[in-house]
Amino acid sequence: MNNKPTWIIQTLRTHDGYPNWTSYCIRSAASNVHIATVGDVDRFYEDKTLQHAQLIAAAPELLKACKRMLPWIVKMIADGGHLAAVAPNDAIGAMQQAQAAIDSATAALEAKAGVA
Repeated sequence: MNNKPTWIIQTLRTHDGYPNWTSYCIRSAASNVHIATVGDVDRFYEDKTLQHAQLIAAAPELLKACKRMLPWIVKMIADGGHLAAVAPNDAIGAMQQAQAAIDSATAALEAKAGVA
């Protein structure tokens, strides 16, 4: 398994007069291309900006994990596995939530690529 991140975080700057307000850039690890800037517009969430940047940077790996995990969960429930026996409604809700996240994360890419 490849443990190299797809996206990395770069510290951009700390804003003058605001020592806790730091901006971050999310970049492609492979090409160093800018993906997103986090925390540069306002400082409302200045205490959580790094956490937000970390979550955004982890998005490609989180999506891959959800896509890999979902078929196993579906099969486990269909086969009457442990997960279904413990909390079927919660398991079904988790599957639906994972599928919605996958759909949301891939919809723009699929539309651009012409994938139905």
